Amino acid sequence: MVMHILRKSAAGGVGKFIIFGFLIMAVGGLVLMDVGGFFRKGPRITDIATVGGESISASSFDRTMRRTLSRLGIPPREAYGAGYIHQILAQEVRDRLLQRSAAEQGILISDERVTEQIRELVRPMTAPGQSAREVLSRILTTQGMSEGELVNALKRDMANALMAQALQTGFSIPDPAVARDLYRLQKQQRTVGYILFPDEDVKDIPAPSEDTLRELYEATKETYARPETRTLKLLTLQERPADTETPLTDEDLQKIYEGKSDFYRIIPSWTLEEALLPSEKEARAVHEAAQKGKSLNQALKDVTGQETAYLGERTFEENALTADIRPAVTAATQAGEILSPFESPLGWRVVVVKSITPEGIRSFEEVKTELRQEVLESRQTEERYAQAAMVDDLLASGATPEEIGREASIQITDIPPVNAFGQGPDGSDALKSAGDDRGALLETAFGLAQGESSAIMEMKGGSFTAVHVASITPKTYIPFEEVRQEIENQWTRDQRRSANRLQVADELARINTKGASLQSVATEKKYSLKTVQNLERNTPPKAPLTGAFMQQVFAAPPGRVILTELENGVALAEVTSFTWPEKVDEKSPEFQSFLSGLTDQMQGEALMLYLKKQEKEIGVSVNTQTLDTLYGPQAVEE
Repeated sequence: MVMHILRKSAAGGVGKFIIFGFLIMAVGGLVLMDVGGFFRKGPRITDIATVGGESISASSFDRTMRRTLSRLGIPPREAYGAGYIHQILAQEVRDRLLQRSAAEQGILISDERVTEQIRELVRPMTAPGQSAREVLSRILTTQGMSEGELVNALKRDMANALMAQALQTGFSIPDPAVARDLYRLQKQQRTVGYILFPDEDVKDIPAPSEDTLRELYEATKETYARPETRTLKLLTLQERPADTETPLTDEDLQKIYEGKSDFYRIIPSWTLEEALLPSEKEARAVHEAAQKGKSLNQALKDVTGQETAYLGERTFEENALTADIRPAVTAATQAGEILSPFESPLGWRVVVVKSITPEGIRSFEEVKTELRQEVLESRQTEERYAQAAMVDDLLASGATPEEIGREASIQITDIPPVNAFGQGPDGSDALKSAGDDRGALLETAFGLAQGESSAIMEMKGGSFTAVHVASITPKTYIPFEEVRQEIENQWTRDQRRSANRLQVADELARINTKGASLQSVATEKKYSLKTVQNLERNTPPKAPLTGAFMQQVFAAPPGRVILTELENGVALAEVTSFTWPEKVDEKSPEFQSFLSGLTDQMQGEALMLYLKKQEKEIGVSVNTQTLDTLYGPQAVEE
């Protein structure tokens, strides 16, 4: 039941927090930034890194890394090659830096606050007949964590979030003039003239020797690898419909309802509409306008001429109300009441009580249909766990997929030869139908020997699946003779490009020393001088222009000739003119989107600068040798 609810809630905030937050908060964001100077030698061989003398042990990091990758569906061997393991370690280091900073600033999270947070997380997952403790125990078992580890992780993440928010708050609104100038820079347009010197015009490239081609083959041999492939069988438990269970009578449901009546208690809550103003005078003017029948938002417009002070509507339970507002809100007797303005640490607040949900208990008739479905799903889940345990026993005994199929209700899916990246012989995704479970299935399959079966696993999609390796075809290489012509062609193309670049560099030197123009060079060499107008920095280039060409011409001073490379050759290019937007429509969706991105960038950079400063002050070192030994290519092959 717990895993079922986790999967159903994964699209929402609570589910995502449970799935990802227990392990490493916000794996994106900072985790995908440059690891900078973190990776250098220093810690003990048994440690992955040290942060200000505090060690990150190899075993501790390995648990965090594997938990994170399992939720992202990426096997360690793939993650190492893509650099994700280094990025996860960088995030761990930055978490430790933030944690130290939070402690130094006196940001401490109480046990009571953590307890309340856990209670809020577990509440939606507690089904009839279950206690919150049972749900929490199953979550901890699923995540492979102890209760102490969970509490410490939550304390750390909540404190880190507060510290990061405090550091970024001062960078929430870029200076308007700076924002406009940066926007103009992004929208700058340039006209560029260029001469393309095609590689194919370079003649008389000598043929390579046989030894040269063989050396190039050996240097690029992995390009011609035929990777190891495996033929798999997936054993998936067949799900029994809930209606096949023993029918539930209303009397059965009534007993369950009476035993769990507290579960259906309606917690009193208040939906409040709020405005926050800088002065008592403005707050009382808004309050008076609202009492005369105007909406709070309209009252703000009339008094202040803008809506920036409007905070919108939010619903609160009593324990979520701040002490300064709790007495007035809980004393409200009807919807629509407008509370008298009062001063808070942030300013003067005007509050309208939009609705009141009184304390009570949902009746049996209200919850009967919902309760029936929950009980049926709970029974179905327990039955599936029982079936999974039986299949696990059969797998452990060495039973073949066919033998298991005769004992249990399973679906056997044959997967044709697939490599470690999930590709079939034709390059197609052989495990596309597995969706988010693809990475876990591949990692499991390539950790087994031929003829072996994995234990049954609960997948992200809710199914219970085991992997059986039916056959293995070892890695081979395409023979040199079969790719000789391809290698020779590539060698010739590289030689042409190199020779072409040297010749064009001579022409650039002549322009710089003798004052020749692009037009004179084009006329002399019998090439055309082409012009592209209104190039924009972030506009994808059209052939033969390339991304590198765009970067160079937008970095080059107007009037200076530069050497650059295009798709089929080398070019000399010159920025002949450029224009800026004279006016910026600050209300346009495009500018607002740019402003939002600029704000995020400023906040991210502010946090990164602070962390870099902390890194230098307290000292951070990473044991790259241990990291490579544990997760590098040699470790993978073993």
